[in-house]
Amino acid sequence: MLKRLVAYFIDHTLVCLMFGPVLALWLILNPDVNFETAQSVMYLAMIPAIALLLLRDCLNGRSPGKRLLKLRVVDADRGTMPEQRRLILRNVTLLILPVDLLVFLISRGRRIGDFLSGTQVVDA
Repeated sequence: MLKRLVAYFIDHTLVCLMFGPVLALWLILNPDVNFETAQSVMYLAMIPAIALLLLRDCLNGRSPGKRLLKLRVVDADRGTMPEQRRLILRNVTLLILPVDLLVFLISRGRRIGDFLSGTQVVDA
């Protein structure tokens, strides 16, 4: 369970490192921009960030964090690689993080997304 949490934080840190500097640079280059415009740019930048988080397990069931920690997502019944749509479905629940984290902590390391998509994370 600890390895999964560390993998999760690695993935989110990578996304922040990709988009945070771009947003900061834009704000530096546009110091006179009003709040509404800055907020709109931030929301636009969140679209690819959210897409990356939703698609993060679609390369062989392994996000960068899972790859580093030798984990992967598999079908809970067969132990095989799940379909892409099931991998995306399991990550949609990341958008309700507090609830998903609570379920993860009380259900032996399976998130809501794992239950919905019939997947689990195992050592690779």
